[in-house]
Amino acid sequence: MAFIVGADRTEPMLLPAMVEDYVHDDAAVRVIDAFVASLDLHKLGFERALPKATGRPGYNPATLLKLYIYGYLNNLRSSRKLERACRINLEIIWLTCALRPDFKTIADFRADNPTGVSGACRSFVQFCRKMGLFTQAIATIDGTKLQAAASRRKVMTKEEVTAATIKLDAEIGAYLTEMDAADAAEGDDTSDRQTRPALKALEKLRTRRGELMELSDAMASDERALGVLGEAEARPMGSGKGAKPPSYNVQIAVDTATHMIVHHDVTTEATDNRLLYQTARQTKAVLGTATLQVIADGGYANASDAAKCEANGIMAAVPAPRPANKRGDFYTADAFKYDAETDTMTCPAGRKLLRNGGSNRDQERRYRAKDCSGCALKQYCTTADRRYVHRHVHHAALERMAQRVKDGDALMRLRRSTVEHPFATLKDDLGRRFLLRGTLKAGTETAFAVLGYNINRAISLFGCQALIEHLA
Repeated sequence: MAFIVGADRTEPMLLPAMVEDYVHDDAAVRVIDAFVASLDLHKLGFERALPKATGRPGYNPATLLKLYIYGYLNNLRSSRKLERACRINLEIIWLTCALRPDFKTIADFRADNPTGVSGACRSFVQFCRKMGLFTQAIATIDGTKLQAAASRRKVMTKEEVTAATIKLDAEIGAYLTEMDAADAAEGDDTSDRQTRPALKALEKLRTRRGELMELSDAMASDERALGVLGEAEARPMGSGKGAKPPSYNVQIAVDTATHMIVHHDVTTEATDNRLLYQTARQTKAVLGTATLQVIADGGYANASDAAKCEANGIMAAVPAPRPANKRGDFYTADAFKYDAETDTMTCPAGRKLLRNGGSNRDQERRYRAKDCSGCALKQYCTTADRRYVHRHVHHAALERMAQRVKDGDALMRLRRSTVEHPFATLKDDLGRRFLLRGTLKAGTETAFAVLGYNINRAISLFGCQALIEHLA
């Protein structure tokens, strides 16, 4: 049997006369076009949203916004790849009306409009809210580490910064000496040709030295032992042993009913421990509800945040943190029962621990046993003369937060089935690494990826035609 035979390339073909005919009625690109058309780009803060009366006309920000949303929806983040796609991708040709901006114009738009892009992402969430979504006011919160644009080889200690600065100073001094010698031979015709390369090299060295000084100042102000050259906002973070790559901690809050991302944030916190209330409060503001229920894993267990959540109408369900036990064979703090009326604690042997100072900064109270001598359980408790136990001021709120998880293990299953999939999709869309440097620009990339994900989810829930009709 013969193979399937294609068309003859030399024969004329009757193709559709309009690009419109090549784009399916239910294509996601039509939703992107309708959504951007519904936005007030000037109000959202996009640069050049209003054309100038004089000068050469520029590209409409709406065109470049559509291009980037489509790009992040289809794993096309690079400005050069998007430039090429404007020439060969029929959906993009339809979306941009056959415009072909160069890669520099495309890249500058993304770098210059962090506020506008974040606003567009929020606008789509508000649109979905008006469509009747997010009525349950239940969200799951989680975070993940995404690598920064800087390489892990740019991670430096204070000693390495100092050594690099001394080395640069020596190189700069050598170039200055060389240039002084060239100035002394002023009558020589070759002096100018020798000086020009030295000036360029000297400028590069001074620029690098400026980066080192900026990094040193940032490390000193933040009291950090490690810094990242060229991207001072990034932090070495991640799991496992060995050197950690420069990264950012990306937080998302996902609606449990629709699995749409209602809020996201890019932070420099190495752990999630201090991010529960911050993320939950911002999620509640986006949803515009009086109360909110949030579910998170044990990494968010924080007594202060638990109390803040309760005070602001946020019911958090988070497993209790593991009690600290360096020895491994001593009673942990949760083995001591607290009595709120007498403000005392009782040890497993039934002896009282009285309040004995504490720390206002850490919001902790310290309790001390009067005497542990003769206790039959002392070998399981402490090797000191008496046992000390620390308890957070808002420990009761932490216990209530953990109790909500114990009351229903299904909440943790709901968390896993809700928030893990969006993160997997976002990591794939972002290539597991940011292209732009700095928290603000990394946030722009995240906003594009979140917007693309939410558009895909909305299409799955409503269909393209219904979304286009509501956006019109």
